Amino acid sequence: MHARPVVPGLPALVLAALIGTMAMMSFVAVIGPVVRLLGLSEWHAGLSVTAAGVLWMLAARPWGQLSDRIGRKRVLVLAMSAYTLVYIALAVFIDVALQTIPPVLVSVLVLVGARGLVGLFYAAVPPTAAALIADQAPPGQRTKFLARLGSANALGMVLGP
Repeated sequence: MHARPVVPGLPALVLAALIGTMAMMSFVAVIGPVVRLLGLSEWHAGLSVTAAGVLWMLAARPWGQLSDRIGRKRVLVLAMSAYTLVYIALAVFIDVALQTIPPVLVSVLVLVGARGLVGLFYAAVPPTAAALIADQAPPGQRTKFLARLGSANALGMVLGP
């Protein structure tokens, strides 16, 4: 029987990409009603979504370069831990804010700032996970493993909302 080459940790990478992308996209589905309940304008929701996207785009390359220097797994653990903590803090803020309705400026700053941090930290996952796969997968198998990672991201975009 022929042994099937496997990338160590691939299921964890795929799961992280799936869950991370689901969380990013689920925010988009709920932010509209949240801003209305907080007395904010729709453009505030757009600003929070944009902040995440812009920081994701700007931070992806530096995260990839950092993973070259200090290691892929260290960067993934650091970034996903920070991502998780920021999302928890954002969820707690939204829960409390919906009960106490803070001033508009506070809500906007927290929503935009937290979403920006979410984008900043999640930006580490796609390039670092892809680099880890490229480092460990046999040359003839790289595209198959990278496709699994891409599929997880795409599925997360669909399932999130």
